[in-house]
Amino acid sequence: MTIDRTTLVVQAWQSSPEAPEAFRRHNVDPGGDCSVVRDSTTLEDAEEWCGLEDLPGLIAELNALQRKLQEQQG
Repeated sequence: MTIDRTTLVVQAWQSSPEAPEAFRRHNVDPGGDCSVVRDSTTLEDAEEWCGLEDLPGLIAELNALQRKLQEQQG
């Protein structure tokens, strides 16, 4: 799966074991302060509603983490 602006927060949050920490580095914790909207909210909407900082940077980081996970799994 490629993560983009239209990916649901919950999908991105679960995309790799390191994804939650990536979210925290970008000023949002969908497991905590923004949990009420994560299941039906896109990353684009989380930028506005949850104070997500640097959406393009988060997307790039999440995709890199996903590639890393896939490489490790072989």
